[in-house]
Amino acid sequence: MFNIHNSIDGCRKVRNNRLNLAIVSSLVSKVTTVLLQLVSVPMAIRALGMDLYSSYSLGIAITSVLCFIDFGVGNGVTRLIAKDSDKNNQKKIISAALALNIILSIIMLALVMLLIMVDFVKYWSPVCSEAFSAINNVVLASSCIIIINTIFNTWIRAQAGMQEVHVSNIYNACGNIMSSLFVLAAVYFDCMSVTLLTIGVFGLPCIAVVANACYLLATRDTFRPTLYADHRKYIYMLLSDGVAFSLTGTFVVFIQRELVKTVVAKIAGLNAAGMLSALIQFATYANGIITMITVPIMPGITDAYQIGDKVWVKNIVKRISLYYIAAFMLGLCIVIIAGPFILKVLMGAEFVYSRYYILIFSVGFGLIVWGQLNAVFVSAIGKVWFVAKVLTAESLIGLLFGAYLVSKIGYIGICVAWILASLMLSSWLLPKILNKNTRI
Repeated sequence: MFNIHNSIDGCRKVRNNRLNLAIVSSLVSKVTTVLLQLVSVPMAIRALGMDLYSSYSLGIAITSVLCFIDFGVGNGVTRLIAKDSDKNNQKKIISAALALNIILSIIMLALVMLLIMVDFVKYWSPVCSEAFSAINNVVLASSCIIIINTIFNTWIRAQAGMQEVHVSNIYNACGNIMSSLFVLAAVYFDCMSVTLLTIGVFGLPCIAVVANACYLLATRDTFRPTLYADHRKYIYMLLSDGVAFSLTGTFVVFIQRELVKTVVAKIAGLNAAGMLSALIQFATYANGIITMITVPIMPGITDAYQIGDKVWVKNIVKRISLYYIAAFMLGLCIVIIAGPFILKVLMGAEFVYSRYYILIFSVGFGLIVWGQLNAVFVSAIGKVWFVAKVLTAESLIGLLFGAYLVSKIGYIGICVAWILASLMLSSWLLPKILNKNTRI
């Protein structure tokens, strides 16, 4: 972590080195995540059968809804740590975040137990007794894992704020590799169950998080929490940032990737919703590449902006923006030339799209990602709530426009609405605010 007493040139050199390490390690972590998915899904379906695997998927879906209780505290920790180089203050932030995450975890555990006691699964989806028992086991096991992960992730997000993302990426990669080996072993010894699958896919990566956190606690005093009288101040700060990050990272994404499918299904039918859903799923995988850059870049920009190094901020923003625009234009060329063929190979012959539809979708989704990229830049310099308001308004406008256009031109109307909403707000407003606040 850097402070105002370091030389600007020295800070830039170390910051650039850590950013390069973070991006390379993010790539390794992403590859192991894909490997885990490629291994676990087909192996689990083969070992459990489609009925039990569907029960597992439903249990994970139920638990994922409860993850919203996180309130974006992790992102708040990262930004506050990156913003404040004082070790004593960092210790207070970590202590406050840990107290907050423990409280939220207790609430989540109470909700899970309540759902199990009232047989919530039967209201969610009618299932047989065997599936009901399997879903309950998955919900209980995955909830416990998520609670442990939420508590120990406090130190990992603080580590990210200190621009040490590469360390946590290495631990994540190790956890994913162990997880893949565990699933293979369970299948080989013919002892696979939904509970073991849950422990393998989620529990072993969680062990990697715990191991990283324990190492930080054992070796660095800053990460050791203590009781402070002014915890309340930092809890308010974490909640404020966290709610804003939740709006942009959870609510907005939910509207743009999930709620639009429901709207299309209601207006244009399930087939149209399925066509749109397949495109969104494919684009989401591509968007994962962007997150490999945005996750490590945010604390770096926050740190540079805090010490007044606006030159570095402008240069890194310009470089990443140009890379994205170049990749976007290349992607459009590939879509125009081979888009229908690529989607047919990857998704199956039943998914037939015209070049015109794929092009409109690509432009719409590309503008959304452009807005999210600039949202990371603007959030990093402290305009978290401004970003939350802009992206929330844009997603709601896109949803309303989309509902109208879908009734006129089909599911592609959602993509046209994305384009219009983005051109109205984030595509120009966020870069303008960023330029205004980084003017030298």
